[in-house]
Amino acid sequence: MLQDETATLAEVAAALGIPEERLKRSWRRLHRGKGFPPPLPCGGWVWSRGAVSLWIAASGRADTGEGTHSNDNAVRANLLGGIVAGQQAALHARYSDGK
Repeated sequence: MLQDETATLAEVAAALGIPEERLKRSWRRLHRGKGFPPPLPCGGWVWSRGAVSLWIAASGRADTGEGTHSNDNAVRANLLGGIVAGQQAALHARYSDGK
């Protein structure tokens, strides 16, 4: 079950349409500049599947834009809004008894 909640380096790179080595080199730049989620702190190249999916959905593309230097705050705001909405829905479903 936990494997379904995490995504490996190979899976994330494939979802972004880039080679694994490029993801290893550029994830920090993507994190700082475009709000890409960092790897989970487990000591390996593993990401939260939900966070990566939300980031791709919020940006509207899997293109990493490695050659650009823009800071896309709209993407970051959409991503955070999606994360908050997802957490809110999960909490509502868990604690509201369906009301």
